Amino acid sequence: GFLTLERFKRLNPVEDLWMFATGTGLAPYLSMLRDAAVWTRFRHIVLAVSLRERQDLAYEEELHHLAESGGRDGRATFVACRTLTRDHQHGSLSGRIPALIEDGQLQAAAGIPLEPATARVMLCGNPEMVETMRSLLKARGFRMHRRLEPGHIIVENYW
Repeated sequence: GFLTLERFKRLNPVEDLWMFATGTGLAPYLSMLRDAAVWTRFRHIVLAVSLRERQDLAYEEELHHLAESGGRDGRATFVACRTLTRDHQHGSLSGRIPALIEDGQLQAAAGIPLEPATARVMLCGNPEMVETMRSLLKARGFRMHRRLEPGHIIVENYW
């Protein structure tokens, strides 16, 4: 697929990697997060996954372990933000990812800003989320990454 960190290789070093997923769109990110190289390439890694209900989240224990081990020995800090659209639970945001970005809740939960100067973005999941996020990010100054024109956003429709 096209959703690889190698696509960002030509860009100047950046501080933050934001990974946005819906449902099974989490799968490609898990393989990336299991690779030691990602942890020294970025200062902060934020994974935001949107699910209908809490029971839909797989790998919660692994994500918790990654968050605990981040930020030490030159490793990136890691924040996993779970958003639920049909369920409410303590520790989870409620709503869809684009709305949570627009009102600032997601950035507040991550503890870092989402800005083109410092961030690269990966989108994977429901095509509606991907398209909405593309539009939202472009309006905020982010550009799509192209082979001949490096940008901030790479996409995989994982549906």
